[in-house]
Amino acid sequence: MLLKSLFVSFFLCFSISYQNSEIKKIEPEKLYKNNCRLCHGSKGKLGIGGASDLSKSKLNISQTFNIISKGQGTMTGFENILTPKEIKALAKYIQQFKK
Repeated sequence: MLLKSLFVSFFLCFSISYQNSEIKKIEPEKLYKNNCRLCHGSKGKLGIGGASDLSKSKLNISQTFNIISKGQGTMTGFENILTPKEIKALAKYIQQFKK
C-alpha cells in the first residue's frame, strides 16, 4: 500500500510539473531581447555583423520563421534553441519593426 501511495504521489507531482511547463507563457519581447537585440538592436535597425535592418524587411511571418529557425548568412539558426511556438511568436513580434 505504501508503494502504491508513493507511486500516486510521484505521478501527481510529475503531472502538475509537466502541466506548468506546458502553460509557460511565451514572451516574444523577452525572446527578442535575449536572442536578437545584440545584432539587430532594440528597434531592429542596428545591423551588427551583417544583421538585417528589420524595419526594412519585406518578409512575411512564415519567411521570418524559416530564417529564425535555420539561420541565414552569419546568423545562427534557433531551431535547436527555441521551440516552434517561441519562434512563431518571435516572428510575429519582429513584424512590428516594419515601417
